[in-house]
Amino acid sequence: NSSFFSLLSFSVPTFVSAAISLAMILLMSHWLPAGDYAKVNLFYDYGMLVSLLCLLGTDGAYLRFFFSGESNKQARWLFSSALLTGLTVLCFCAIVVFVVYRREILADLFSANNIFLFCLFLYTVALIVFRLTSSTARLESDVKRYSFIQISYLLINRFLFCLPLLIFGGFESGIVFMTLAMLLLSGVALISEPKPVIYLKECHHDIPYLKVLKYGLPGLLLGVLLNLINAIDKTFIITFCDAESAGIFSMGIVIASMFSFISGAFSTYWSVYVYSHYEQQQKMIQLMHDFVMLISVLFMVVIFVFQDLIYALIGVEYKSSQSFFLLLMLWPIQAFVSETTAYGINLSNKTYFNFVASLIALLINVVGCLVLVRSCGVAGVAISFGVSGVVLLILRTVFAQNFYRMVASPLRSALSLLFLIGISLVNLFGVGTPIERFAIVLIVLCVLFLAYFKQIFLFKTYFQKVFQRSHE
Repeated sequence: NSSFFSLLSFSVPTFVSAAISLAMILLMSHWLPAGDYAKVNLFYDYGMLVSLLCLLGTDGAYLRFFFSGESNKQARWLFSSALLTGLTVLCFCAIVVFVVYRREILADLFSANNIFLFCLFLYTVALIVFRLTSSTARLESDVKRYSFIQISYLLINRFLFCLPLLIFGGFESGIVFMTLAMLLLSGVALISEPKPVIYLKECHHDIPYLKVLKYGLPGLLLGVLLNLINAIDKTFIITFCDAESAGIFSMGIVIASMFSFISGAFSTYWSVYVYSHYEQQQKMIQLMHDFVMLISVLFMVVIFVFQDLIYALIGVEYKSSQSFFLLLMLWPIQAFVSETTAYGINLSNKTYFNFVASLIALLINVVGCLVLVRSCGVAGVAISFGVSGVVLLILRTVFAQNFYRMVASPLRSALSLLFLIGISLVNLFGVGTPIERFAIVLIVLCVLFLAYFKQIFLFKTYFQKVFQRSHE
């Protein structure tokens, strides 16, 4: 009961995120030029990518070892170490980039204007602080502070940045606004951190800094993978197609990420639950995996059937993303499903398996883009994007099962994954009449009912107990 309602309480930002994404789609797809949107979106991708790289995985170690210490000092030392690591590495990289690669980066991203490279540096500082302060609020179950930080971040980076573009014109105004607003938010979040904010005394011997790096570094590639692939794919599109095509691809990702309001609401609480209960609640964790797989397929089915209603709201310039947006949706789905399959890697502290899986997925994406972007354009990049997400899910699941079994029936889960891939490919290749869609959906639903017959009744029993307790 407490697990269920804790999940709901931490889900507020994710539902707000869905509302913001919908508002952004309605506003931006009609009035914002695809080229300007692509450049602002790429600025965000590079900022997020650099912030994650500079943290060297210490943010993941902060989450993993937060509950390991006997006092608040251990947690504050982990926070301080991660923050100083991120800022130190960022400063070093900024000096190297400014001296060696300044002209190339400015030419590609910011039209040879130095101020925007400085904006990228400040924006990355703000993102490092945001990521760590948000983790603190989440780990301490401070729902109000977590919701404030997350909702403010979402408003700044997904909606409000477009207002300066519409008022003043040009992507530059959006970049400056995002930078200043994120600096303000990160400053407020840092002030609200538990005291002392910075703590570097001798308690760190309980978890040496080398152990933090040993845990965090192998998982670094996984942490940055989505941002890295986003940046790579959009760069491929801009290089071999044009900025407008990159904007269409970016809008497709935004539409596909509407699924993330489910996965975000779930993962916010679920990671803490698994770390706290994996020894006593394995059956419950396996049941949750089946529930997540079923929900994922059902959501994909609903979007497949009603996609015309969604795209009726989209501006004409962005409508061409309809054929491939379900392929883009495979990434948020794999992130959702991985929450119920891949924790065996982290629990065993063998995070180098995450590195191996991420590297293979990255290579598949890059090779796929190189092969397909010239012949298939944006759709080819979307295929590479979706395939890399599926490969990452399969590899992490297989590796993790060797250490902690979260999947009770691999065959049932594989069947569900095939449905997800099949529906996205059917949509890509143009099975589009309502009768054909409903026929496909009917077949999928019948097979799902047979495959998950027992689990459906177990889900029903569990939720009945939850709501009965809530009224006692």
